[in-house]
Amino acid sequence: MQNNYDLFQKLNAEIIYIAQLERDPTLLPRIKSFVQHEFPVVCDPNQISRKPYPLFNAYIIDKKGVIRTRVPGSLSARPSLDMIIAELCKVEGVPLVKPRKGSEKKTLPQGQGNTVKPEDVLQVLWMWSHDRIAAGDTFKLAFLPTLASGFHVYAPQEKRMTPFNIKFTLPHGIKLEKPLRYPKPDKNRDPFLEVDVFQYEKDVPISALVFKASEELAEGECVFKISVSYQACNDIQCYPPTTKTIKIPIQVIPKDTKRNQVSGWKNW
Repeated sequence: MQNNYDLFQKLNAEIIYIAQLERDPTLLPRIKSFVQHEFPVVCDPNQISRKPYPLFNAYIIDKKGVIRTRVPGSLSARPSLDMIIAELCKVEGVPLVKPRKGSEKKTLPQGQGNTVKPEDVLQVLWMWSHDRIAAGDTFKLAFLPTLASGFHVYAPQEKRMTPFNIKFTLPHGIKLEKPLRYPKPDKNRDPFLEVDVFQYEKDVPISALVFKASEELAEGECVFKISVSYQACNDIQCYPPTTKTIKIPIQVIPKDTKRNQVSGWKNW
């Protein structure tokens, strides 16, 4: 868009970048210097502007401030410059013009974000300590969130971005014996924003979770629901905050039935 700045001006248009995902307003000058364009950057840390409008959409607004049309634009399918210029020409009632060469949407290299959906950035490996449980048992869950190559998520200590968080919805009769403790994050220097950030790369090594079954736990299938919230970024882009929910079942059997430790558990 920067290469066609004068064209936008002729079409009475302005592009305003709203920094909604970055929570620290002091970072705005560095964000502007990184993206290197003449369009203004404004801050919306409380995401007020997000409430009435879908996130990651382009809005074509006329001179009176009236929204004339909306161009959908997710991270995986942003509107092309041709599409935006065509809408501007329609609003202004002028013949269609083409943007300059070299300003078309660029396709990111394989594996650098455009081929990975936000919900697929994080996968979860898990293993029960035992193949089955019974009322009164204490048992464990190994739980390892892993990240797609090149991505990182922000640790709970990081307040400028949406932090990594795990929430449990436990079956009736099951309780978590010890509070979840998040692992120590890496402290890395962000090359673009020039600040230190707390983040996890490759995986988030959660310690084994210890659960206790009540003496009244009913027999049958027991399903644990675990929601993982995160904001994934790589060196090129940041996805919006995402929540991924997984369901992990385990069978509850009578007390007098044998329960076995799962093979390979000690390797976790």
